[in-house]
Amino acid sequence: MSTLRVTAEVLTVHEHPNADALELAQVGLYRAVVAKGAYRTGETAVYIPEQSVLPAELIEELGLTGRLAGSNSDRVRAVRLRGELSQGIVCRPKVLADVDLARAALDGTDFAERLGITKWVPPIPPTMDGDVESAPDLLPWVDIENIQRFPWRAVRGHGVPEAAARLAERLGARRVGIFGEVFGAGVQDLTYGADGRRQTLGYAVFDVSAEIDGAVRWLDAGELLDGELPLVPRLYEGPYDVERVLEVASGRETVSGRGLHLREGVVIRPAVERYSPVTGGRAIAKAVSAAYLTRKGGTEYE
Repeated sequence: MSTLRVTAEVLTVHEHPNADALELAQVGLYRAVVAKGAYRTGETAVYIPEQSVLPAELIEELGLTGRLAGSNSDRVRAVRLRGELSQGIVCRPKVLADVDLARAALDGTDFAERLGITKWVPPIPPTMDGDVESAPDLLPWVDIENIQRFPWRAVRGHGVPEAAARLAERLGARRVGIFGEVFGAGVQDLTYGADGRRQTLGYAVFDVSAEIDGAVRWLDAGELLDGELPLVPRLYEGPYDVERVLEVASGRETVSGRGLHLREGVVIRPAVERYSPVTGGRAIAKAVSAAYLTRKGGTEYE
């Protein structure tokens, strides 16, 4: 699952094309709708990301009473304001009035605890309920997206342990990690044509790691498991271009082969695995579809 961080960020402010009294404050590739004149390009403010749960005092201070998501109207989610996607909240809370936000932006200071902000975790539905057992010897993945914790019937139904054993033998590996996502009716609102209530619910592999000669390596799932297990579709290979990434992050899903509904987004990784000083680990990132973020009646479980 992704980690919640509330940080100070340097802003780039854009004109709102459909509202004279609003502007767009950009943080990285995210944009949040703000009041016109509240911020200028190059200034620093606090960015509160989606899925943050805010305390009542902060909600009142920001003038957002009754305007946020959730049964308690306290959760930040992506919305469209006058036709423009707004992801997160840009603000300068009073409690941080004595803080040098420019310095905090450079230091990467996390203000979540000081502001009383927590990460929203959706309740687990009965179809995904069950006892969780610790498995300390398994190879872990990385914090990048909300990986669904599902009863082991998905793994067993698709023969993942057997495929992992065969792969370990081929590679001469002590351990192999096969990372996949489950999907279907009963798992979330986007089904990809699968029924999550059956024994062989939808499942697709997106990553592989292996411990070989004492070192853990990240490997290409497509090269190793094509024909062995269902794989997440590969939508693009080529030079990195942010516009191309955002283009393929949207559209119709390709998992079912029938374009049944919108696409959630994409994960981006280099052709050759490498370390990223930005993430402090693997050079891997994700881009989420705006349509997915703003869909009605959405469900997604961790």
